[in-house]
Amino acid sequence: MLNKHRDYVLFFFLVIMLCVKIVILLHKYHEPIWDEAVFMGMGKYIYSGGELGLWEAIRPLGLPLILGLFWIIGIDYITSSGFIIFFFAGGSLVLTYLLAKDLFNKRVAIIAIVLTYITPFFFLFSNRVLTGIPAMFFCLAAVYSFTKKRLALSALFCFLAFFFRYPAGIILIAIGILIFITYYYENSTRKIIKNLKKNPRPILEFCLTFLFLFLIFLSINKLFYGSFFQPLIEASAHQSTYIGNVYGLDYFIYYPIALITANALFLAAFYIPARSKKILIILVPFLLFFFYFQLIPHKTERFLIPLLPFLSILAAVGITRAWKKLRKPIFRIILIMAILLSATFSIIGCINSLKAFPDEEPDYVSSYYMFFDNIDFEGVILTSDPVPAAYTDQKYIHFYSNPEDGLKRLKTIEADAFIYHPGAFPWNDTKSLKKLEIMKEFIREKSYLALNETIRGETREIYIKKSE
Repeated sequence: MLNKHRDYVLFFFLVIMLCVKIVILLHKYHEPIWDEAVFMGMGKYIYSGGELGLWEAIRPLGLPLILGLFWIIGIDYITSSGFIIFFFAGGSLVLTYLLAKDLFNKRVAIIAIVLTYITPFFFLFSNRVLTGIPAMFFCLAAVYSFTKKRLALSALFCFLAFFFRYPAGIILIAIGILIFITYYYENSTRKIIKNLKKNPRPILEFCLTFLFLFLIFLSINKLFYGSFFQPLIEASAHQSTYIGNVYGLDYFIYYPIALITANALFLAAFYIPARSKKILIILVPFLLFFFYFQLIPHKTERFLIPLLPFLSILAAVGITRAWKKLRKPIFRIILIMAILLSATFSIIGCINSLKAFPDEEPDYVSSYYMFFDNIDFEGVILTSDPVPAAYTDQKYIHFYSNPEDGLKRLKTIEADAFIYHPGAFPWNDTKSLKKLEIMKEFIREKSYLALNETIRGETREIYIKKSE
C-alpha cells in the first residue's frame, strides 16, 4: 500500500512545510539582513525607472526582477518577498523528489527531500530573500530537463541559474560534461569524434540555446553599464572579501565540517555505487560546486545551497544501499538509531536557526529603518546601510564598497541625507582609517545629526543636509 501511494508523501511533506512557514510568519518577525535589503531595493529601482530604491551593479538581476513585481502590486513587500523564496524552496524539493525517483526509486526520493529540508542552513535560508534557493531550483530544473532529453530547456534553466546567482552558472559545465558522457564518450578520441559527427544535435542544441540567452545578457550589460563584462568582473572580486575570507587549515576543512555538522547523514554519500551512470548525473554537479566553493577564499554556509539537493540524493542512495546490505535485525536497528539521532540534531539546528529572527518587530524598525517615511523628506540618500531601502520608498545610493571609493562617492554625488554605519567599513589599516575620518568629517560639515540609533550593539547615524 505504501509503495502505491508514496507520491502522496511528497504532497503531505509540502503541506507540513507550508504549515511551518505559516507558524514562523505568525511567531517571528522577518527583519531583512544586508543582502536581502539590497535585492529588495534593486526591485524598487528597476520598476521605478531608477527613481526609488537602491542599485548594486555586481548583483544579478533575476531575483530583483521578480521581487519588484510584488512591490508594484502594493502588498507587504517583505512578507511577499519571503513567500517567493518559500515557493522556490518548495519547488526545489519537488524537483529533488522527481529527479531522485526517476533515477533511483521513491524511497531514495523521500529520504532526499527530508535530508534537504532538515539541514539547518537550508531551513534558515528558505526563509531569507537571497539568491541561493532560486539558483538551486534552476540547477535542479536543468539537471531534470537533461534526464528527460530536453536539452534546450536544460540550457534555459542553466542560464536562469546563472541569471539569479552567477556562480550557479557552474551547472552549465556540469550539464556539458553529462552530455559528453551520455552522447559522445568512448574509449578513444577517434570514436568520440565519430560520435560528434554522427550526432551533433545534442551538444549544438544545448550550447546554442545558452549562447543565444547569454548574448542577450551581454547586450543588456552593454546597454546599462557601457560594458559587456564589467558587472561580472566586479562580481568576481567578491570571491575574496575582507571579512569573508577563511585562511589556514580552516580554508580546507570549512565546508566538510559545515556539511557534516549540519547533517551527519551526509556521510552516507560515501557509500554510493562506484560505477553508475545514474550516480554520475548527481555526482558531477555536486563535485563541481563543491570544488569551486572549496577553491575560493570567501566561505559561508549559504554558498553551499545549490549543491545541497545533489548531496542529499547521494546520501539517500547510500542509506538505502546500507539498509539492503545490513540484513541482520541488530544492524538495522543500529542504523535506524543513527538516522534518528542525526535527524534530531539537525532538527534542533533548524529550530535554533530561527533565533536569527526576532519574536516581534523591534522598536528601531519604526525609528530608524522607516525614518524618512516619518518626516517630510524628498531627495537622494547616500547610505552605508542598505536595509532602510527595503522599508521606505526613497532613492538610495550606497557608498559602502570600501573607504576610498566611499569617500569618492561622498564628494561627487549630491545628496540630501546620509546614513552612516561604521560596521559597513571594517577595514583597519592606517590608510583606510584616515579615509574614514575624512568621510565622517565631510558628512558632519555638510549636514546635521538627525538620529543616532544603536542596533544590536552597532551605531547607525542619520544626517540631513544643512539648509544653505
